[in-house]
Amino acid sequence: MDDALVGAVVERLGLRPLKAEAEALLLAACMGQNELERALGGEVLARPVPPDNQGRRPELAYLESLEVGGFRGIGPRTRLPLSPGPGFTLVVGRNGSGKSSFAEALEVLLTGEVRRWAERAVVWHEGWRNLHHSPPSIHLTLAVQGAGRATAELRWADGQDLGDPATVVQVAGEKRSGLDRLGWGEAIKAFRPFLSHSELEALLGRPSELYDLLAAVLGLDDLAATAERLRVAVRAAETPLSDVKKALGPLLGRLRQIDDERAAACELVLNGRTWDIDAAERVATGAQPLGPGGPREELRRIGELRAPALEDVVLTIAALRDAASRLETVTGTDSGRALKLADLLDAALLYHREHGDGDCPVCGRQEALNPAWQRETEQAIARLRAEAAVADDARQSARRALLSSNGLLLPEPQSLQTDVVDGTSKARSIWRTWLRAPIADDAEALRSRADHFEEHISALADAVEKTGVGAGRRQVDFHVTVDGTEGAALSVMSQGEVNALALSVFLPRVTMPASPFGFLIIDDPVQAMDPAKVEGLARVLSDTAMERQVIVFTHDDRLPEAVRRLGLAATILEVTRRPGSVVEVRRALDPPARAIEDARAIAADRGVPDDIGRRVVGGLCRMALESAFAEAYRRTRLSAGDEHHVVEDRLLASSTSLTARAALALFGDAERGGEVLTKLNGWGGRWAGDTYRACNKGAHGV
Repeated sequence: MDDALVGAVVERLGLRPLKAEAEALLLAACMGQNELERALGGEVLARPVPPDNQGRRPELAYLESLEVGGFRGIGPRTRLPLSPGPGFTLVVGRNGSGKSSFAEALEVLLTGEVRRWAERAVVWHEGWRNLHHSPPSIHLTLAVQGAGRATAELRWADGQDLGDPATVVQVAGEKRSGLDRLGWGEAIKAFRPFLSHSELEALLGRPSELYDLLAAVLGLDDLAATAERLRVAVRAAETPLSDVKKALGPLLGRLRQIDDERAAACELVLNGRTWDIDAAERVATGAQPLGPGGPREELRRIGELRAPALEDVVLTIAALRDAASRLETVTGTDSGRALKLADLLDAALLYHREHGDGDCPVCGRQEALNPAWQRETEQAIARLRAEAAVADDARQSARRALLSSNGLLLPEPQSLQTDVVDGTSKARSIWRTWLRAPIADDAEALRSRADHFEEHISALADAVEKTGVGAGRRQVDFHVTVDGTEGAALSVMSQGEVNALALSVFLPRVTMPASPFGFLIIDDPVQAMDPAKVEGLARVLSDTAMERQVIVFTHDDRLPEAVRRLGLAATILEVTRRPGSVVEVRRALDPPARAIEDARAIAADRGVPDDIGRRVVGGLCRMALESAFAEAYRRTRLSAGDEHHVVEDRLLASSTSLTARAALALFGDAERGGEVLTKLNGWGGRWAGDTYRACNKGAHGV
């Protein structure tokens, strides 16, 4: 464990001390597996004393440029220019443009891996070489305070795997060396400056997986490793206990056969989930036997109290709602009727195959059985059997979800039937409320049962936790409120809110004063965020960029649009990918200017046929106008205090025609399209209206 985390553990122990033996084992586990084994063996280890780093600030490193070639989506070597020092840089580009390849290349260069590939199929590991260019290479130029300019480089020869070569570092005025020259070995774990979109999305996993992910996002891998060492040690210590449990059964059997009150008393205190060894010893040596129950036994039962696992509840809620939706889909169908009718038509087809065309043997209609009837009947059978299968599958899904949800309705524990500790009566009341889940036999009831579990799981888990649940589970607890009402975070948060949550725990850690990284890299944080959160994200990143070099990769136009509209200082670089994996990086224009520039390029390209060129140029010009009108409307209305969702809904409603969009921007009313040309001509003559009409018609090839 790095010194910073050891110091945090020692500080916490000073505030909340443990028993001497427990504290010694915890600190030994922090130091490593060997130290833990020595402590378990009875050796007294010296208490770790972290070096005093107070007042020291590491020399920060900033990124000056990144050149990548032959790696992932980038073919010929391409340079991503950056401004070393605090500042906000947006790297934008469509999916597949190669922008994420820059972020992944930097991660490989500094860590030797790409974390998001770890859970992917093997093809992600094998497909890191670009198909159009070789050999792969990554070259980074840094500005390191106190050392000057430095470079870090990776080059691969043909046949080398991703992790074969080592990063070569060259500091100005020094000999070439390895990555350890930068002194980032421990810091890259504790203050990892990369956050990918896959890590953001993964926060919706199981609570134990969420714990592991946040430990990684926060750079707390060493704490997770320490906890795992302690868990392994506990399991090893429980093995002798397991052997005792196996031998206890025959012993209890012998005690029951003895007609002696001491045997009966020993059997009583040893026959249960917890044992009172002290009481059994007193009975065996002639002391006064204990009667049934007693505070000590109740306390032990309280200590073993468990609520249904949150991860199981979340999965069950999802299963109930999915089953309800599937039942609603087949509402009004009758799988039994469909199945019987399909069987009847099958018999009719069999009759037709055996006797050929002719009259219907049931109703007597002449020439009813013919090739056309055969085709229609075969289609009807297929449809009926599909209907029956879907309905039956929906009902089976509902039954499975219901049975699974019954497993959450554990009987009220005996340990809650006494008030031996504070909070027991409250936990008992909440547990009984939990057991009053609606009986489910249709879609509406399934949804009600899911709502019941979602509404009460937080209160139940909290009550049980406060009453006496044991520690040791790997989970993360986020307290959220929805319109003033407390709720379980994972069950009520959207994906966009989860992304914001991940950023809220990533940014404070990576910007700590102890971090040597003057830069941080975030890949695609905007997906699934609503407009209000995008604007908030832009402000947060801009504030962070006052002290750190913030580099964000995104294919979503909303973040750069928010940056421009809010007037935030930022450099926007646009990445485009041409045939043959040729990637270009240029300073981005705003959307209207970009569309006009593309239109000029098409118009100047003599290789484009005239009829196609007119249509494409007209479409690009119309796109420029649509973007300009949309930006003008957003800027005006948001500055006036309108809510984001209202503005976006109005823009969406006006997307049916250019005239509606223009009227919305010019007058705030999409219905005033008849006044658009007059307004435009009033700005400088008929040329404005004529240009507008040409752009509108040109998009349709007129």
